[in-house]
Amino acid sequence: MDAQERDYPFFSSEGLPDRYSDSLIDELTPMLNSQRILRLFGTYGIEVLYQNDKFRISNLYSSDEDKNTMRTCAFVNFCNPVAPSLLDTHRSIVAGSSMGATLAKNGFKIIKTPIFFGESNLPTEIKTQMNVESASCAVHVYKMSVLNQNESVVNDYCIISEVHSPSYITCNTLARIYPEEYIRHNQMNEQAKEQLENIENIDVLVKNIGYTL
Repeated sequence: MDAQERDYPFFSSEGLPDRYSDSLIDELTPMLNSQRILRLFGTYGIEVLYQNDKFRISNLYSSDEDKNTMRTCAFVNFCNPVAPSLLDTHRSIVAGSSMGATLAKNGFKIIKTPIFFGESNLPTEIKTQMNVESASCAVHVYKMSVLNQNESVVNDYCIISEVHSPSYITCNTLARIYPEEYIRHNQMNEQAKEQLENIENIDVLVKNIGYTL
């Protein structure tokens, strides 16, 4: 079925239908965020911008002629304590490795439990790194748990808020990749509100720590 024949009730903040074809959406759906960026922009890198033992902010970017452009700003709240079976993998992640790719590489199955799909105000620091003019952006908040396939045990690992560049993913894109989940989780709730406050306060954090993203 052609894209124009499908009925998608969700649109980006600009009011325009998503630009990705149905076949490309089908291709992107099973991918990790890092794999989607690589597929769409040809390159992928990650930079940890800020981190402590409970929280980290990462820049997931693509590169063009030695210039990095933020495609997703990921806010991660780690669950404490970290499960013993996850400790070695966790050390690699907090050392700067890509979270999803590192977990998968070490044999863990990733389980995402949706918390919220929607929009957030786009803080100045993030907007600058994304090189966009939009005042808002699409946000995907979810709990990441992992299955240790050797022990058949599921452990909660973190809550992730993915702030996507409007030039990469809009709310409509999220609705097409996660159609059923989007419908069930596009209403604000207390857990989502707490995560969005972290995002919108990043300019204050940057000022307090004296660091420019």
